[in-house]
Amino acid sequence: LVREKRTESKAWKEEFFPESKSKRTEPAGRYDAILLERWMDEMLSDVEKQHLDSPKIYIEKSQVVFSTVVREIIRQVSVQCSERGMLLARVWVRFLALFDHMSNMCEKELSSLHKQNDECRRKQLLLFG
Repeated sequence: LVREKRTESKAWKEEFFPESKSKRTEPAGRYDAILLERWMDEMLSDVEKQHLDSPKIYIEKSQVVFSTVVREIIRQVSVQCSERGMLLARVWVRFLALFDHMSNMCEKELSSLHKQNDECRRKQLLLFG
């Protein structure tokens, strides 16, 4: 992932998780964690600024950021212990499934509430004209 930033006088380009490192065999260090955290914070800040008025898009864009971060953590952990990396990947997949299930339940509940509200309004109009 590459992030570019431009200011009035300078332009800089910072590379996060470079491709050449994606297959490396040495464990990730503190600097990798700091870069990952910085990238995550910047991306979530951008998402918040751009999509806070639309909760659904905000959640979807945030989920992309979190998935990217977790995949990178899994990659880093897997270098030291592949079993631990696989377990972390399974936990993340299950968490996403749970999140999707809860999201679907909330959408169904909201739809049901809208229908109940519409029915109450119809009854109200019949009673009070």
